[in-house]
Amino acid sequence: MDRKDELHLKDLANSIPPHRRMFISLLIGLFLLTLMLLGLIDLWTFRLKPGGHLSGNGNPALLFVFLFLPLYILFLTCIAAIAQWYIHLEIKQGTYHWGILTFMIVITLLIIGCEMLYFRQIFYSLGGFPNSAYSAIYRWSTFNQYTNTAYINVFTYILGVLAALFIGYMIAVVRSIGRRKD
Repeated sequence: MDRKDELHLKDLANSIPPHRRMFISLLIGLFLLTLMLLGLIDLWTFRLKPGGHLSGNGNPALLFVFLFLPLYILFLTCIAAIAQWYIHLEIKQGTYHWGILTFMIVITLLIIGCEMLYFRQIFYSLGGFPNSAYSAIYRWSTFNQYTNTAYINVFTYILGVLAALFIGYMIAVVRSIGRRKD
Protein backbone atom coordinates (compact mmCIF):
# COMPACT_ATOMS: atom_id res chain seq x y z
CA MET A 1 0.00 0.00 0.00
CA ASP A 2 1.55 3.30 -1.03
CA ARG A 3 1.31 6.69 0.66
CA LYS A 4 -1.54 7.85 -1.59
CA ASP A 5 -3.73 4.86 -0.58
CA GLU A 6 -2.98 5.47 3.10
CA LEU A 7 -4.09 9.09 2.80
CA HIS A 8 -7.26 8.00 1.00
CA LEU A 9 -8.11 5.54 3.81
CA LYS A 10 -7.50 8.24 6.43
CA ASP A 11 -9.76 10.66 4.53
CA LEU A 12 -12.40 7.96 4.29
CA ALA A 13 -12.17 7.20 8.01
CA ASN A 14 -12.34 10.91 8.89
CA SER A 15 -15.38 11.40 6.66
CA ILE A 16 -17.46 9.06 8.83
CA PRO A 17 -19.29 11.08 11.51
CA PRO A 18 -18.23 10.26 15.11
CA HIS A 19 -21.65 8.87 16.09
CA ARG A 20 -21.60 6.47 13.13
CA ARG A 21 -18.01 5.48 13.91
CA MET A 22 -19.08 4.67 17.48
CA PHE A 23 -22.08 2.69 16.19
CA ILE A 24 -19.84 0.68 13.83
CA SER A 25 -17.39 0.01 16.68
CA LEU A 26 -20.29 -1.16 18.86
CA LEU A 27 -21.53 -3.43 16.10
CA ILE A 28 -18.10 -5.00 15.54
CA GLY A 29 -17.58 -5.40 19.29
CA LEU A 30 -20.98 -7.05 19.75
CA PHE A 31 -20.34 -9.34 16.79
CA LEU A 32 -17.01 -10.53 18.21
CA LEU A 33 -18.37 -10.85 21.75
CA THR A 34 -21.47 -12.81 20.72
CA LEU A 35 -19.39 -15.13 18.53
CA MET A 36 -17.02 -15.75 21.45
CA LEU A 37 -19.95 -16.49 23.78
CA LEU A 38 -21.49 -18.78 21.16
CA GLY A 39 -18.22 -20.71 21.10
CA LEU A 40 -18.15 -20.88 24.91
CA ILE A 41 -21.71 -22.23 24.97
CA ASP A 42 -20.64 -24.96 22.56
CA LEU A 43 -17.47 -25.64 24.55
CA TRP A 44 -19.34 -26.00 27.86
CA THR A 45 -22.15 -28.15 26.47
CA PHE A 46 -21.53 -31.74 27.57
CA ARG A 47 -21.21 -34.50 24.99
CA LEU A 48 -22.48 -37.95 25.92
CA LYS A 49 -19.86 -40.54 25.09
CA PRO A 50 -20.93 -44.08 24.11
CA GLY A 51 -20.95 -46.21 27.24
CA GLY A 52 -20.48 -43.10 29.36
CA HIS A 53 -22.73 -41.89 32.14
CA LEU A 54 -24.72 -38.71 32.54
CA SER A 55 -23.31 -35.80 34.47
CA GLY A 56 -25.21 -34.46 37.43
CA ASN A 57 -23.12 -31.29 37.56
CA GLY A 58 -25.81 -28.98 36.27
CA ASN A 59 -25.58 -26.86 33.18
CA PRO A 60 -22.43 -24.68 33.24
CA ALA A 61 -23.16 -23.34 29.73
CA LEU A 62 -26.18 -21.49 31.18
CA LEU A 63 -23.79 -18.86 32.55
CA PHE A 64 -22.75 -18.06 29.00
CA VAL A 65 -26.33 -18.31 27.69
CA PHE A 66 -27.42 -15.60 30.15
CA LEU A 67 -24.57 -13.35 28.97
CA PHE A 68 -25.12 -14.19 25.31
CA LEU A 69 -28.85 -13.50 24.97
CA PRO A 70 -29.01 -9.78 25.90
CA LEU A 71 -25.88 -9.00 23.87
CA TYR A 72 -27.21 -10.96 20.91
CA ILE A 73 -30.54 -9.12 21.06
CA LEU A 74 -28.67 -5.79 21.12
CA PHE A 75 -26.54 -6.97 18.16
CA LEU A 76 -29.67 -7.94 16.20
CA THR A 77 -31.27 -4.57 16.97
CA CYS A 78 -28.20 -2.83 15.53
CA ILE A 79 -28.31 -5.06 12.44
CA ALA A 80 -32.01 -4.25 11.90
CA ALA A 81 -31.32 -0.52 12.27
CA ILE A 82 -28.50 -0.62 9.72
CA ALA A 83 -30.55 -2.71 7.28
CA GLN A 84 -33.52 -0.36 7.62
CA TRP A 85 -31.34 2.70 7.01
CA TYR A 86 -29.48 1.19 4.05
CA ILE A 87 -32.50 -0.29 2.27
CA HIS A 88 -34.55 2.87 2.82
CA LEU A 89 -31.70 4.87 1.27
CA GLU A 90 -31.59 2.55 -1.74
CA ILE A 91 -35.36 2.71 -2.22
CA LYS A 92 -35.24 6.51 -1.96
CA GLN A 93 -32.46 6.68 -4.57
CA GLY A 94 -34.25 4.21 -6.83
CA THR A 95 -31.31 1.80 -6.87
CA TYR A 96 -32.91 -1.04 -4.92
CA HIS A 97 -33.09 -4.51 -6.47
CA TRP A 98 -35.57 -7.18 -5.33
CA GLY A 99 -32.86 -9.80 -5.69
CA ILE A 100 -31.67 -9.02 -2.15
CA LEU A 101 -34.99 -10.15 -0.66
CA THR A 102 -35.08 -13.27 -2.85
CA PHE A 103 -31.51 -14.14 -1.86
CA MET A 104 -32.34 -13.68 1.86
CA ILE A 105 -35.39 -15.96 1.56
CA VAL A 106 -33.41 -18.71 -0.19
CA ILE A 107 -30.57 -18.53 2.36
CA THR A 108 -33.11 -18.55 5.22
CA LEU A 109 -34.77 -21.70 3.89
CA LEU A 110 -31.39 -23.43 3.53
CA ILE A 111 -30.32 -22.46 7.05
CA ILE A 112 -33.67 -23.63 8.49
CA GLY A 113 -33.14 -27.01 6.82
CA CYS A 114 -29.62 -27.26 8.25
CA GLU A 115 -30.85 -26.28 11.72
CA MET A 116 -33.58 -28.94 11.64
CA LEU A 117 -31.04 -31.61 10.68
CA TYR A 118 -28.61 -30.47 13.37
CA PHE A 119 -31.36 -30.38 16.01
CA ARG A 120 -32.47 -33.93 15.20
CA GLN A 121 -28.88 -35.18 15.08
CA ILE A 122 -28.22 -33.93 18.62
CA PHE A 123 -31.33 -35.59 20.05
CA TYR A 124 -30.81 -38.82 18.10
CA SER A 125 -27.24 -39.01 19.41
CA LEU A 126 -28.79 -38.99 22.89
CA GLY A 127 -31.13 -41.85 22.00
CA GLY A 128 -34.17 -39.68 21.34
CA PHE A 129 -36.14 -36.88 22.87
CA PRO A 130 -36.77 -36.60 26.65
CA ASN A 131 -40.18 -38.29 26.35
CA SER A 132 -38.61 -41.49 24.95
CA ALA A 133 -37.81 -44.17 27.53
CA TYR A 134 -34.73 -45.13 25.49
CA SER A 135 -33.27 -41.63 25.60
CA ALA A 136 -30.25 -40.83 27.76
CA ILE A 137 -32.10 -37.69 28.84
CA TYR A 138 -35.40 -39.45 29.60
CA ARG A 139 -37.62 -37.23 31.78
CA TRP A 140 -35.16 -34.34 31.66
CA SER A 141 -36.09 -30.97 30.24
CA THR A 142 -35.41 -30.47 26.55
CA PHE A 143 -32.93 -27.68 27.39
CA ASN A 144 -30.16 -29.23 29.47
CA GLN A 145 -26.38 -29.59 29.61
CA TYR A 146 -26.45 -31.98 26.64
CA THR A 147 -28.80 -30.03 24.37
CA ASN A 148 -27.71 -26.37 24.70
CA THR A 149 -26.26 -26.40 21.21
CA ALA A 150 -29.46 -27.77 19.72
CA TYR A 151 -30.98 -24.35 20.37
CA ILE A 152 -28.03 -21.96 20.40
CA ASN A 153 -25.66 -22.65 17.52
CA VAL A 154 -24.26 -21.14 14.35
CA PHE A 155 -27.46 -21.89 12.42
CA THR A 156 -29.73 -20.11 14.90
CA TYR A 157 -27.19 -17.27 15.08
CA ILE A 158 -27.38 -16.80 11.30
CA LEU A 159 -31.19 -17.14 11.37
CA GLY A 160 -31.34 -14.34 13.94
CA VAL A 161 -29.20 -12.10 11.73
CA LEU A 162 -31.39 -12.91 8.72
CA ALA A 163 -34.53 -12.16 10.76
CA ALA A 164 -33.05 -8.81 11.83
CA LEU A 165 -32.20 -7.99 8.20
CA PHE A 166 -35.73 -8.93 7.15
CA ILE A 167 -37.28 -6.78 9.89
CA GLY A 168 -35.09 -3.85 8.85
CA TYR A 169 -36.14 -4.47 5.26
CA MET A 170 -39.84 -4.44 6.16
CA ILE A 171 -39.49 -1.24 8.20
CA ALA A 172 -37.75 0.44 5.24
CA VAL A 173 -40.49 -0.64 2.84
CA VAL A 174 -43.24 0.59 5.18
CA ARG A 175 -41.40 3.92 5.65
CA SER A 176 -41.01 4.41 1.91
CA ILE A 177 -44.70 3.61 1.28
CA GLY A 178 -45.68 6.05 4.05
CA ARG A 179 -43.56 8.79 2.50
CA ARG A 180 -45.07 8.24 -0.95
CA LYS A 181 -48.58 8.83 0.42
CA ASP A 182 -47.54 12.19 1.92
